[in-house]
Amino acid sequence: MIGDVRINGVPAREGSPVGPTDSVTTGADSLVIFVVEKSVYLLRAHSHIELGRESAKTFREKAVNVLRMLKGGMLAVFDKKGTKRFETPTAVAGIRGSGVYIETDPVRTYLCTCYGEADISALANPEMREAIKTRHHESPRYIYATGSGSLIVPAPVFNHTDQELIMLEAMAGRKPPFTDTGDY
Repeated sequence: MIGDVRINGVPAREGSPVGPTDSVTTGADSLVIFVVEKSVYLLRAHSHIELGRESAKTFREKAVNVLRMLKGGMLAVFDKKGTKRFETPTAVAGIRGSGVYIETDPVRTYLCTCYGEADISALANPEMREAIKTRHHESPRYIYATGSGSLIVPAPVFNHTDQELIMLEAMAGRKPPFTDTGDY
């Protein structure tokens, strides 16, 4: 943990637990890495994420983890079991067994499915959808709040590294699939 990190608005200390329904924010020149269940998150400076769950009634299936990435940048890795639903100011994404980097602001969301699967849609037009399946950063996307053409467009890979993904997966006792181990 570096800098100003808050959990549910309360200043965090090294080792402060983060629960599955907590809110985490970071200030300027801040960074935090935390583990929730079998998921590991790296939250960059000026970021805010709300972790939560939606009931089975909402999704007509088992409870789903819903993560609201309100601003900033986050790298996260998840195990293959279960689905996460990410909501940002411009997009919704269903993530399964993936490593993802999300960077968001009110106008645009950047989403790199570093590996795994994601179903993404633009909030401004939910009919604009894309299913992505990758092994190693093949399909990063920008998802825009408004526009005259497609709101989901190809993007470059930026602001996250394979070394960070390897580190986060190691914290969960896993290795990413792009390594030659085949352990994922």
